[in-house]
Amino acid sequence: NDIMIKGIARFVKSNSIAKGLEVCFFEKGTDTNVAKELCRKLDMDTYVQWIPEVPQHELKKYFERCDVAFDQLGDQWIGAGIFSMLTGRPLIANGRPEIFEKITHERSPICQATTEEEVEAWLTKLYTNRQLVKEIGEHSRAYILKHYSLDKTITFFELCFKEAIM
Repeated sequence: NDIMIKGIARFVKSNSIAKGLEVCFFEKGTDTNVAKELCRKLDMDTYVQWIPEVPQHELKKYFERCDVAFDQLGDQWIGAGIFSMLTGRPLIANGRPEIFEKITHERSPICQATTEEEVEAWLTKLYTNRQLVKEIGEHSRAYILKHYSLDKTITFFELCFKEAIM
């Protein structure tokens, strides 16, 4: 969360965003209070709406109204970000190219970010080029439809387990 919050704060400052920005964070995880405090410290709390955790099937309504979504920026697997991509939204995340590109044999449309500087850079690109938001969103949806299904997920994990054993 720190990387994402600090990256958004850098974006707001470097682009002189004064209004019209709404950031939705879900109250999920053990570090929610730390994240809220960091938002206050970085003067982000006026932009942030904290939403109680919702079931996965309710995420769609949030993704449909957003311009860009975030998922894990660390070493975790991408989870809910897949749903944002499916709704045609750009996803800023650690797309784990070292893993997924070996499996899909193509570069994912994820806006790759693992640092606050990369988050800021992607937000600035997307903010200043609305056509890019549309293009990445369309590519994201096509990518998920091509590579994500129950069968493909099972194959993916089989490959991961085989690689881990060898």
